[in-house]
Amino acid sequence: AYSLGIEGLIAADIKTVNPAGNNHGPLNSFAIQICYRQITETPNACGTITTTWDGSAWSNGVPLRNVAAIFTGNYTSTADLEACSVTVNAGANVTIATGNTLIVGGSVTVIGSGTLTINNNAALRQIDASAVNTGNIIVKRNSAGMVRLDYTAWSSPVSGQQLQAFSPNTLANRFYEYLYTGTTTPTAYQSVSATTNFLKGKGYMIRAANDWPVTSTIFNGQFTGVPFNGDVTMSLGKGYNLLGNPYASPMNATKFLDDNPSTVGALYFWTHTVPASGGIYPVNNYASYTKLGGTASAAGGAVPNGTIQTGQGFYVRAYDFGVAKFTNLQRINASASTQFFRNNSNVATTTETEKHRIWLNLNDTTNNYNQILIGYINGATNGVDSAIDGEVLDKENTMLYNVINDSEYVIQGKGLPFANTDEIALGLKATTAGTYNISLENVDGLFTMQNVYVKDNVTNTIHDIKQTPYAFTTSNGVFNNRFTVVFTNAALGNQSFVSDENVVVFTQNEELKINASQEIAKVEVFDVLGRNIYKNNKVNDNTLNITSIANRNQALLVKITFTTGQSVTKKVIK
Repeated sequence: AYSLGIEGLIAADIKTVNPAGNNHGPLNSFAIQICYRQITETPNACGTITTTWDGSAWSNGVPLRNVAAIFTGNYTSTADLEACSVTVNAGANVTIATGNTLIVGGSVTVIGSGTLTINNNAALRQIDASAVNTGNIIVKRNSAGMVRLDYTAWSSPVSGQQLQAFSPNTLANRFYEYLYTGTTTPTAYQSVSATTNFLKGKGYMIRAANDWPVTSTIFNGQFTGVPFNGDVTMSLGKGYNLLGNPYASPMNATKFLDDNPSTVGALYFWTHTVPASGGIYPVNNYASYTKLGGTASAAGGAVPNGTIQTGQGFYVRAYDFGVAKFTNLQRINASASTQFFRNNSNVATTTETEKHRIWLNLNDTTNNYNQILIGYINGATNGVDSAIDGEVLDKENTMLYNVINDSEYVIQGKGLPFANTDEIALGLKATTAGTYNISLENVDGLFTMQNVYVKDNVTNTIHDIKQTPYAFTTSNGVFNNRFTVVFTNAALGNQSFVSDENVVVFTQNEELKINASQEIAKVEVFDVLGRNIYKNNKVNDNTLNITSIANRNQALLVKITFTTGQSVTKKVIK
C-alpha cells in the first residue's frame, strides 16, 4: 500500500491490487479514499476588529472590508480606502481626495467637531443599504463652466441641504422643479421656495448667481448634511421627470435603466450648449443616454458616458406612472468617470457589449442643431424598445431625428444581425427655410468598415456620408420621410454586390480560414468595438489561413475585399 498526500485533503490511502500477490511490479489498479472536513467561516461582526488613525499611522494596519476604521487625527487619502464602518471623532478632519473612493460596508459616523469631506470627483460608496449614517459630511461638486443666466440641474447627496444655502447668490425665484404635467416651458418649470431643502432623489434647475461672470466660470458647489444611503424611490408621472443622483458617489446609468425597466425609457442631461436668445434656445440642449449609448446635444458637445455623477440632476422619460428606484448596487467608484453636465468636453466610454453604431449631426453654417444615434444591439427590434430607444425631449427646435412609429427619436436601436439591405428612416424639422448639412460624427463596430449612405428622398440623391457632409436645402416644416440611411449605393448596380454564399469564413485547428469563389485582394479583421486586429493587403489568392489571432471566444468581423473592388463582411466567433 502507498500513502498519497494531497494539499487541502486530510488523507488519501491508495491500496494496490496486484495479481502477483506482492507489492512490487506494475500498478494495475488502485482505489482512493478521500476524507475531508467541512469548515464554515463565521465572519466577525463589524467592530470586532478595529484600526485607528492617529494622524500619522494606523494602529492595526490599513483597514480592510471587515475592519472598522476610526479617525482620531487628520487624514487625507492617497488611494481608495475600504472599511466595514467609519467613525470620525471630534477634532479629526478626514478628506477623501479627488479620484479616491471611501468604500464602507456599513455606517458612517461623524462626531461633534470632526469633519469628513468628499472632494470634487471623489466618492463615498456604501454597501449595506440598511446602514444608518450619523453626523454631517461635506461633499464638494464643481460645475462645468457657466456664464450669467446659465442653468444647471443639481441634486443633493445629503439630507438637510437648503437650496439657497447651496447657491446663495442665485435670485430667490430662480430655483425650479419640473412638472411632468407641463406642456410648455412655463407650465413645466415651476419656481420653488429658495428656503426649501433638496429632496432625496429629486433634481432642481438652478440658475447661476445673479452676479455671475459673463465669461465661462466654474461654480464650486458644496453640500453639507448627513449622507443618503440605501434604497431611494421617486414617484414618476407619465412623461418627463427631473430626478437626481441621491448618493455621494457616481452611479451606473445602465444599471439604473436595468433596475427600472417598466417605467424609465431614457435619460437626458441638460447641457446648455448654446445660450438663450430673447428667452428662446435656438438649438437642442439635451444630451441623451440609453443602453445603446449616448448622444451629445449637438456636434462638439459632451456625449454621456454611462455615469451619473455626484450631484447631477437628470431627466427621465417615464412610460407610465410608477416609481424610479435607486439602490446601492447602482453606485460606482469615483475613478469611473469625472463627467458632469453642463460640460463641454467630449468623453465617451465603451463596454464589451456588442454594439455597432452611427452618430449623425445636423448643422448649418451658424448652428450645430442636434445629434442622433443609430445602432445595432442584441435585444432591440424595429419597434420601440424600452431603455434602448430614446425619444426626443425638446421637439420645438430644428432637428434631425429617427422615425419610429411616426414619432421622433434621438436614439434608435435595431436588432442583430445587421443586413446591408436595411433602410432606416430619418425625419427633419426645420423652423427656418435654408441650407443645412448632415455630418458623420463617429462610427464603431462593423460600421468602421461598412459603407454608410444618406439618401435624400426629395432629390433622389445617395451620398456617402463617410466621405463628406451632405448639404441640402429645405423649406420650413416637418418632413418625416425626407431621408433614409442605407448601406449600399443602388446607383452602382450589381457591381457593388457580392453574395455571402460565395465566401466562407470559419475556424479550424485554431486557424481562421477564408475560402472564396474569386481572388481576394485584402482582408481586415475587427473586434466588435471596431479595433483592427489583423490586416493583409496582399492576399492575391482565393483562400487565406490566419494563425496570428488567439482563440478568445470573441465575435470578430472579417472584411474581405476582392480584386474587383467588391467587398463583403462576415461575422465569426474565435
